[in-house]
Amino acid sequence: MEAFVFNITLPTDWSQLTDKQLTFLFEQLSKNRPAYDVETRCLLKWAQLVILDQLPDGSFLVRRRSHHPRIPFRKKLPPVVLSASQVFAATRTLAWIEQVPSNPIRISRIGRHRALPADFMEVPFEKYLYCDNLYQGYLQTKSEDILKELAQVLYDSEHLRPNTAQRIGVFYWFASLKAFFARKFHHFLQPVSTESANLLGSTPIQQRVEESMNSQIRALTKGDITKEKQILSLDTWRALTELEAKAQDAEELRKLYKS
Repeated sequence: MEAFVFNITLPTDWSQLTDKQLTFLFEQLSKNRPAYDVETRCLLKWAQLVILDQLPDGSFLVRRRSHHPRIPFRKKLPPVVLSASQVFAATRTLAWIEQVPSNPIRISRIGRHRALPADFMEVPFEKYLYCDNLYQGYLQTKSEDILKELAQVLYDSEHLRPNTAQRIGVFYWFASLKAFFARKFHHFLQPVSTESANLLGSTPIQQRVEESMNSQIRALTKGDITKEKQILSLDTWRALTELEAKAQDAEELRKLYKS
């Protein structure tokens, strides 16, 4: 067999994934496959590799698909042998898949339905509070109907019927948004583990979320109920910036009092 060498380029983090790549990844995650299995499938898909055979020594005979759609598969690039260690090393470069994205990521469009801005820039604060309520409710109940409703809000359509992979994508979107905001507004927001079924022990999650929402609104309105509508219509970032400043001032006052 004539020797043939090719290089492959893989995404190095979540932000580099296209809508198609995100969709494929969420489809794999929806099947509850082990991490190494998901990463291997993504490696083959994104590098355009097809396994032709596994050789006696454990290596793999693979062929890379040509990107030219008119070239039939049998005439595409010649096969090469990849050792098991080479495949494993390439797969491990995708280990970042196992972590929650550090910045908000989402499929930008599902069918004809376009998503809200990934970072919620210029999204009304009221909509953010509603989405957060749904997200926290899902953490508590693991209800797929809640993820469906969250998807309908995030893609601004009550007619959206997201499949399992798309619902997983919605969860990853809001989880990454929450993690991003927790770093950006760290005085006001604290990182919360997505593993926790009940974030405040014996306190029901719905009660905790409603109390949190009400306290945020009170902080911004300063108790003036006539300003509530105006506050809820604020840009999410503007509202969180104000809450962050108030939380930072309160923290400095506590430190001053202790000293």
